[in-house]
Amino acid sequence: MNLITKTNGNTRVIIIHGDVDLYNAQELRDIIHNQADSGIKSLILSFKNVSYIDSSGIGSLLHIIRTAWAMKIRIAFADLTEPVMNLIELTKLRTFFPIAETMEDALTMVLSGEEK
Repeated sequence: MNLITKTNGNTRVIIIHGDVDLYNAQELRDIIHNQADSGIKSLILSFKNVSYIDSSGIGSLLHIIRTAWAMKIRIAFADLTEPVMNLIELTKLRTFFPIAETMEDALTMVLSGEEK
């Protein structure tokens, strides 16, 4: 897994490349902790280059969301691939995860405060 980070004002976008599994789930989990002192108000995770997530990856996403909410950071997931969306729906987490279809929709979501 490779993470590309872009910052635009108070919004940070992290583009995830590769599989999210047991071997790199902790790196994904650390994303939110790295935002604590950065002054970031919004976080968008892009999954457009992710074709596989295992249960460790799902656990990391749950951790990221709960921690972001506790830190008052607005968060959205964008550009989910079909395999990733299928797993999220299979695990019944679709309504829990703040999912936007596109990066533009995710930006609108976090800037307007519409996420969960």
